Amino acid sequence: MRREEIRKDIGTSYEKLSQLNNIGEISLDVSTKNAKSQYWIDSAIFQSYLEGQKSRISRGEAALILGVNKTSVQKIISSPSPVRSIDTFKLFSSSVVQR
Repeated sequence: MRREEIRKDIGTSYEKLSQLNNIGEISLDVSTKNAKSQYWIDSAIFQSYLEGQKSRISRGEAALILGVNKTSVQKIISSPSPVRSIDTFKLFSSSVVQR
């Protein structure tokens, strides 16, 4: 598929496609003819990338699930120490209440 077709179909920028190529998520090939470059992306690899994207969630969705601010999600991901879950807190609270 041509890079322009993908950009038009799913609204991805040229910069994002280049980044995906640099990290090995997609395969971007360049062909030059008469001083004009054309960029081609392997459609099977790109479809595989899109399927993988379906299983990921955004920071906003993660924030809703965790019950935190959207800007806190990256801090949680980058945190070197484990983060306690809400379920642990609920278990602790219920055992204290029962005593």
